[in-house]
Parts: sequence; C-alpha cells; structure tokens
Amino acid sequence: MTHQSSSADVNKCMTERANEVDDHLDYLLGRLSLVVHDFNQMRGGLGEALESLRVQNLQKQADSQVRRPPNPRQPI
Repeated sequence: MTHQSSSADVNKCMTERANEVDDHLDYLLGRLSLVVHDFNQMRGGLGEALESLRVQNLQKQADSQVRRPPNPRQPI
C-alpha cells in the first residue's frame, strides 16, 4: 500500500510541476509576443524615418544642383 501511495504522490507532484512549467511557458510566450510586436513597430517606424531622411537628402541634392552657378572654367 505504501508503494501505491508513494507512486500516487510522485505522480501528483510531477503533474503539478508540469502544470506549473506549462503556466510559466505560457507567460513567457505571451511576453515574447509583446516584445516581437514592439520590435516590429519600432522597425517600421525606423524604416519610415530613414526613408524620410533619404528623400530629404535627395531633395537637398537636387536643390543644390539647381542653385549652383555654372563653372566658368568648364567647357560648354
């Protein structure tokens, strides 16, 4: 009888521990999902900001080309 009782206690303990580990994994996966979501938002915002800077830089280059006086030493 003690063997059955001991075996049942071990099974109960293992089941409780497995449930606890499962709960912890669910929590960690939820947190990871939030981190991935935040990362994707930051990545998107950074991409938009870099694209905006690229367009501004191209516009400044184009503006400087228009305003630059012709070089008198350059052959026509």
